[in-house]
Amino acid sequence: MLGSYQSPIKALAHLVALFAMIWGIGYGISASRWSAQLYRVWRFPTTEAHHLAAKLGQAQLAIEDVCLLVGPSTVREAFDEDVMHEVVPDLRFLNGGTTGGGIYVFEAMNHLIQQASIRPKCIVVGLNARMLIARDIRLNAAGYTDFLDLTNGRALVAKEQPALRSEAHEQIVANTLWPYHRLSRQLGKLARTALFVAQDKLSWHGPLPVSAFCYGPRELGRSNMYRYDDTEPISGKQWERFVRIYEEEGLFDPKRYAHPEHLDSLRMVLDQLMKITPHLIVIQMPENSFGRDQLAPLASDAMATLLANYQKRGVHILDLSSALPDSAMRDVGHILASARPDFSRAVARFVTDCINGNEGAWHERTASYTE
Repeated sequence: MLGSYQSPIKALAHLVALFAMIWGIGYGISASRWSAQLYRVWRFPTTEAHHLAAKLGQAQLAIEDVCLLVGPSTVREAFDEDVMHEVVPDLRFLNGGTTGGGIYVFEAMNHLIQQASIRPKCIVVGLNARMLIARDIRLNAAGYTDFLDLTNGRALVAKEQPALRSEAHEQIVANTLWPYHRLSRQLGKLARTALFVAQDKLSWHGPLPVSAFCYGPRELGRSNMYRYDDTEPISGKQWERFVRIYEEEGLFDPKRYAHPEHLDSLRMVLDQLMKITPHLIVIQMPENSFGRDQLAPLASDAMATLLANYQKRGVHILDLSSALPDSAMRDVGHILASARPDFSRAVARFVTDCINGNEGAWHERTASYTE
């Protein structure tokens, strides 16, 4: 009787072993630090976490010392890597700025940085006091879920806004059950892009537009480094809409800022970044007068206290929040393209002073730049 069950049990055991082997290989590949290399191939629009992964992939292969710039869209729009490299030729600056204005976005970015296992010469974190608030992280839409599973993503998913939490949780569950799922979004985009290019070159009739290969608006195509191309500050109805969005999100409510969990999140990120770089630099990014007057005071005291403690521990702190006039700012915190080169040069020099321990020159440059 027992013998009649041995063959099915043995077959089931073989299937389980085979699945475990396939699962293990998939997890090893998808969770590997080298998975960042997949995102260097093409910069697609919207999935901002993939853009950071691409920069981390560049950092892994760089032959010179690397200075990684991280933060939300204010960082993305502020720094020109090539201009900074011209100022400091022996340092490769990589702009890993993504998007999102809440504090938990830094925690999401930190997951990718830690997975990449890089050891940059310096890391520049760009933030502002008004970011000490919980806002949409957009974990799935921005692509962060492609680097998370149940082992490392549950705490972060719990910090996502309720309306977006279920889709993020579903993704990290799928990543856990089938690790290859992590890479499916990028591989799918690459495959559909290849099909578009092939039919565009080989079709004997009118080729299909790229939109025919997209699952959503602007999913395919190549994204520029910078998203905004305004030549002067936004004003009129565009500015009114900007302020109205902030009001609808409750960003003028002082009770939403600088909660203990927000401060703990930033401390955790800074503590982990200090472990992987000898030079951690925190820059309070430029803001226009509206941001400095209406938003920054809601959390500036808490931010100042936190950063002062890290300065005592050796972190370089640069307050450039008032460094630029309103005429150089697109909106509350995004720099116009015309101001980017000079700002990039100045920050590259600040970084050099920090690395060289030239505190006198560093403070002198800061004072002269913000006058």
